[in-house]
Order: sequence, then structure tokens, then C-alpha cells
Amino acid sequence: MWNLRNSTVLYTCNNTGFLNVTVANQYGIVVLDWSNAKNLWANTHPMSEVDITIQAVEMVYAQDPGAPGYAPRVWAYRNTIKALNWYSSIREKLDDPAYE
Repeated sequence: MWNLRNSTVLYTCNNTGFLNVTVANQYGIVVLDWSNAKNLWANTHPMSEVDITIQAVEMVYAQDPGAPGYAPRVWAYRNTIKALNWYSSIREKLDDPAYE
């Protein structure tokens, strides 16, 4: 019998806030786009995309941690083409004069 949970990926982006965790947990893998909850993280100073994404991942796992021994079921998209300062780890390098 076909099982949605074992055979699908949800690539999600809710610009206005956090994803719907109950809906997300109906899928086998949940991928969070960089712009997920953008209205929240883009209005903090400094921007906190990483913190908001981690919070969203934790919300999904809190409701359903998945099966022990299987690969992580929540992924976070990261731009590998361009260094964007809304990622705190990248901002640290961009703002550090040692890396000019």
C-alpha cells in the first residue's frame, strides 16, 4: 500500500510566518526554503534567518521526531552560490576585517 509519509518530499516556504507543522509532518522529508518565515527574520536586526530556521526544524521534530536510525527528515536550504549576510555564520566572516 502506498504511504504518503514514506514516499514524498515537501519543499516549503511560508513567507509570512512559520510552516504548518501538522501539514509538514504528513511528508517523509520536509525542506525549508531560505525565505521561510522571511517576514519574521528579515525584520530583526541583525537578521536571524538561521535562528528562525532552527526554531522551525525544532517545531517539526517536537511534534514528530521520525523513526530512530533513519536519516534526518528536515532539511534546510542554503545558498552555496553567493555569501548572504542574513546567515549569521556568513555575516561573521563578512563583518570581520581579517577576511577583507
